[in-house]
Amino acid sequence: MPHFPFVPQATILEMFGIFFSAEMLIPSEGTDALGQKAEASITTVRYDLEIEYSHTGGSTGLGVIRLISEKLVPINKGQAARIIRFDHSSSKWRNKVVVGGGRRASFISTDGEVIKLHQEGSKGRPRSFSIANLPRTVLSTVNATESPTTLLAKKEMESWTLLQ
Repeated sequence: MPHFPFVPQATILEMFGIFFSAEMLIPSEGTDALGQKAEASITTVRYDLEIEYSHTGGSTGLGVIRLISEKLVPINKGQAARIIRFDHSSSKWRNKVVVGGGRRASFISTDGEVIKLHQEGSKGRPRSFSIANLPRTVLSTVNATESPTTLLAKKEMESWTLLQ
């Protein structure tokens, strides 16, 4: 994002919005807040989030940060070599930690003004959420039962203390 001296940060956010993208290697298993076991269907994923500042809304008159889009997509084993940016052996390391890969569909997707949480392991309909009514991300609401891989991606990001 370009730097504009003496321009309030809220104005910059309003002018451009912010887009975050994180490609990550997640644990193959873990538990949710209720102690339910979660097993990832794939351990390499990319999370994208776009937000913007809106003058409308907010009870304080300061405006609100608004969710524009959110998605979580699998990264297959072939693509994983591209995101793991250090020398490693595919047979000795990558093939042991990059598991799964049969899934091609998104875990979370945005379709216009709706964010969808797709079910894992079943062919059920995705849960749909209107962007206009979301006080937080869909990722922040997941549990081990409906979307274990999404939960493990959330837990991985919660463990981060420094972004570079």
